[in-house]
Amino acid sequence: MKRSAADDALFMEALELAVQLPSDARCSVLLDAYSGETSLVRKVMDGAAKQEEMGDFLLDPLIPPDLADARFAPGERVSDRFLIIREVGEGGMGVVYEAVDSKLDQRCALKCAKPGFALRLPPEARSALRITHDNVCRVYGLYTAEGSRGAVDVLAMEYLDGETLSERLARTGPLDPREAMEVALQLCAGLSSAHRQGVLHRDLKSNNVMLVPAPAGGMRAVITDFGVATRQLDDADLATGGSDLVGASAYIAPELWRGE
Repeated sequence: MKRSAADDALFMEALELAVQLPSDARCSVLLDAYSGETSLVRKVMDGAAKQEEMGDFLLDPLIPPDLADARFAPGERVSDRFLIIREVGEGGMGVVYEAVDSKLDQRCALKCAKPGFALRLPPEARSALRITHDNVCRVYGLYTAEGSRGAVDVLAMEYLDGETLSERLARTGPLDPREAMEVALQLCAGLSSAHRQGVLHRDLKSNNVMLVPAPAGGMRAVITDFGVATRQLDDADLATGGSDLVGASAYIAPELWRGE
């Protein structure tokens, strides 16, 4: 039989009463309070027992409050070098801030792990340090910041003032053929540079591509987020299944789906 909202409300009311009662008196009090509702009383007794079993598990946050709020704040100085301006975005595991590098007197972007995730950036995230190309987001260096969460790895990167390819497509619809070709050629050039350094991006998609004005005019397409990048696989890796299937499912290369 389908439960109604009234049934749910009655159950929650009875459960609230039950958890406040001593366990040895719980059944008799409930039977008195809800005479004739033996099925309800049985379910409430089960619910109260399970709640007792779990204790405060559901009440305690998985991330302590002091860590959940442990983000860099505007005006905060990081690693005695970077002045935080504002938080500009976040992904599944990382947060990106706009900052000013006081030593170089230039604007930059800082990326670090979100509260609740590893404080150290994985080795793969450092792959972009090896790539220097106009169509790959420049990474200036890896620094360590001491904060309320302890030592946190911070990646200092070029600040890209524009929009993602995903945002552009949502805003204007498909690119015209000439513009689409220009973006594709620039992305191929950036990927070729990464491959020459032995780095595979593995998560190239429209929201990992920034479109920014080029200094000489026109548009510059920039590949970002090497968070799941890996070294280039050789024949021995492929023969032993060294290719992990990672990245957004709609963008994974067909040969990787086939285990090749």
